[in-house]
Amino acid sequence: MSQSPIAEPPIEDPTTTAMGGKPYTAPARQIWGWGIGRVAEFGLVAMFGQAINIFTVGFGLSPVIVSWCVMLPRLVDGVVDPMMGHWSDELQTPWGRRRPFMLVGALVGAVFLSLLWWASPNWNHTAQFLYLGIVGMGLY
Repeated sequence: MSQSPIAEPPIEDPTTTAMGGKPYTAPARQIWGWGIGRVAEFGLVAMFGQAINIFTVGFGLSPVIVSWCVMLPRLVDGVVDPMMGHWSDELQTPWGRRRPFMLVGALVGAVFLSLLWWASPNWNHTAQFLYLGIVGMGLY
């Protein structure tokens, strides 16, 4: 008794094809826009990471307190992100669904990124904790 091999359908790479098997293409301007946006987002996260070092080593804030300042913005972000995603999916403006969020997010991100560096080592630890926590939530 011999078994015949079962022919398997060819596997398409989902990252290179869109629905219907046609390759996904986008204008170069759009691809560069996506890339620049990711660089800016990484810059916000990386700067917050550097601020953690400054608050811990430079200001002498307890690593436990700093870890709370790192964790709390991500918890809040995990609750707020689905709500903001739903809101941006349903929003209808003359500029599109996402553009108002990107514009406001860029401006708010710039403000909170500059605020991140205005902390003082002369503040008490409670003020430093609150400052880092609030600015971290604003960045995320």
